[in-house]
Amino acid sequence: MYEVLNGDADYAVTGADLLLNFTQGQPVKVLGAIFQHSPYVVISLIQKNIVSPKDFMGKTIMCAQNQGIVELKAVELKYGIPLDSINFKEHTWNNIDITNGNADAMTGYSSVEVLLLKERGVDVNIVSPASFGIDFYGDVIFCSEKTLQQQRDVTDCFLRASFAG
Repeated sequence: MYEVLNGDADYAVTGADLLLNFTQGQPVKVLGAIFQHSPYVVISLIQKNIVSPKDFMGKTIMCAQNQGIVELKAVELKYGIPLDSINFKEHTWNNIDITNGNADAMTGYSSVEVLLLKERGVDVNIVSPASFGIDFYGDVIFCSEKTLQQQRDVTDCFLRASFAG
């Protein structure tokens, strides 16, 4: 995000959390969505019995402030769960943190972290915000307003090439 805003990168990919940046007045423009549904889920050990948003209360959940937090908070608000009833911990990006007790759950991609844990023989529960009525686009390609204004042709070509693969 910041690499785009400070000019070190022209384009980047991020999640729905970009909405927060936009609503805070940062000059970002979404060019296109990579996933029609967000791949972000909350992952926990099966023995933790975390199967719905209500089960997050009193738990420690690893979540990056720039990835997945918007969806997680939206679910909590929808179900009337006080955000201060959850201990949000900065994500370490170490999947083992839910197996060694550093966190009760963590956000991650349904297509990555879940599979990596299963490959290690770890049985997990998955809470998908989409299953509870919060369904954002996942991973969006974006740029700054300045890049879009000054390089419209290049941006259009970049977007077409990105979606073509």
